[in-house]
Amino acid sequence: MKVVLSGGHLTPALAVIHAFRRISPKTRLIFIGREFAQEHEGMKTRERTEMNKLRIPFYAISAAKFHRTHFLRNFGELLRLIPSLKGIYDIFKQEKPDVFISFGGYLAVPIAIVARALGIPVITHEQTRTCGLANQLIAQFADKVAISYEHSRKYFPKEKIVFTGNPVRPAFMEVFRKRPVWLTDVPLNKPLVYITGGSQGSYVLNQTVKKIIDILTRYAVVLHQCGASAGSEYFQDLQKTRSILTKPQQKRYIVREWVGEEDVAWIFQHADCVVARSGANTVHEIMISKVPAVFIPLPFAHMNEQYKNAQILEESGTAKIVQQQDLNQKSLFDAIKYCLKNDETMRKKAEYLSKEFVTDAAERIVALAQECHARSLHT
Repeated sequence: MKVVLSGGHLTPALAVIHAFRRISPKTRLIFIGREFAQEHEGMKTRERTEMNKLRIPFYAISAAKFHRTHFLRNFGELLRLIPSLKGIYDIFKQEKPDVFISFGGYLAVPIAIVARALGIPVITHEQTRTCGLANQLIAQFADKVAISYEHSRKYFPKEKIVFTGNPVRPAFMEVFRKRPVWLTDVPLNKPLVYITGGSQGSYVLNQTVKKIIDILTRYAVVLHQCGASAGSEYFQDLQKTRSILTKPQQKRYIVREWVGEEDVAWIFQHADCVVARSGANTVHEIMISKVPAVFIPLPFAHMNEQYKNAQILEESGTAKIVQQQDLNQKSLFDAIKYCLKNDETMRKKAEYLSKEFVTDAAERIVALAQECHARSLHT
């Protein structure tokens, strides 16, 4: 079997790739994605980097991105749609895939259209409690819609829905005993706080952390994944802030642009508090790791999906939410302090909550792909 994968949500795609390699090692995998994170910046995407590491053939395309608010721009995007469809058609004719698995995002829309036109089964996965515009469109061409939350059923044709849960990267299901090499000389003799704004970072979060790092490093060891995007100087700026701390505090404040998957898994398993945005995968991996968290939902996420993701954990007593409009020195420090003070109670509640979540979602999606392929052979 040959499977094409694509989509805006890379983390569940990686989890499914790992599951294919465990369950069906003879399956050939191909990834279609973006070459650059922002076309005008020339910065390689994580999907390109990760596929190179995994030795998975990667095809870069540029697809139309339609806008809800800037309607007139859509006329220009229509002009990009036809060349992208032709490019995808050529890839499919060359590779002859048996199944297409989408993980949402505008890039996956034309791929789903071409797959449908060629009679190739289409599966799309929705990782959030809501539904993105792209997945609403892809669902019209899909044979099956895999959902992570029962709450998402109302957005899709009921006859296509399969509940799978949200795929988790295997590193987060394992127990890591050895700390990351770059942490070897860091004394972990105080509570460990991990702060992350995602791969490209968060300006507002980084600036707020700068203002409280002096007081925070008196009480905790802080690992700060600040992110990197073309033109940003997050790392250099935060290193300057670090340089004016006392020597003991400097040892307790570690700044990195990016932290790899296994290192993040170790940190989640050993941290006393994680501060992060609340994308569906981040929330799920934090829940699996049973670590107290402070979530700062992205305020302009579609249908307020990041707040809804975090709301599950806050209502269960395992996390605190600080809305970005309320984010300041006091609100962030108070939320972190609350998690550190109530660590034991929050972990007990997380233990109970984690029993309600599916842990074999990636395997279910692999089985669904195999089922769709088998069915297509008999039609």
